[in-house]
Amino acid sequence: MEREEVMVYHNYMLKMGYKKQIILTVIISLLGIGIVSYPNLVNELLEDIIGFPALSVFLSLLPLYFLKEGVFKAWRTFALIYLPIAIFLIAISPEQLDQSFLGMSYGSDRESTSIATAGLFVLVSYLIIAYKSFTLRSK
Repeated sequence: MEREEVMVYHNYMLKMGYKKQIILTVIISLLGIGIVSYPNLVNELLEDIIGFPALSVFLSLLPLYFLKEGVFKAWRTFALIYLPIAIFLIAISPEQLDQSFLGMSYGSDRESTSIATAGLFVLVSYLIIAYKSFTLRSK
C-alpha cells in the first residue's frame, strides 16, 4: 500500500465508531483463525504469525465490546505497538531447535515464540482493560 492509501484507511477507521472497530477486528481475527485451520492453505511461517496472534486478539476483544471507549483506545494503542513487535519476533525465530541438553531443548522455536507472545498479549491486554476500567469508573 502507498502512504496515501494507508492514511485514507486510517482516517476511515478513526471516523468509525469504536464498537464497529471492535466488530471489524473480531471478524478479521476470526478469518485469521479460520485460515490457519486449513494446513494446506498456508505454510508454517504464516500459520505461526497469524494463528496465535489472531486468537489472542479475539480473546482480548471480547470484553472490550461491553466497556467504555476510553478502555478500547488504551488497548488499541497497546495492540498497535505490541503486535508488530510480536510478529517480528515470531518471524525471526528459528523454525525448529536443533540444540538440546540431556534430551531437553532450550531456547525458543517459532511456535513457542508465537504461543509466548500471544499469551503475554492476552495477559497484558486484560491488565490494561482492568486498570482502565477501574480508573474510568472512579472518575
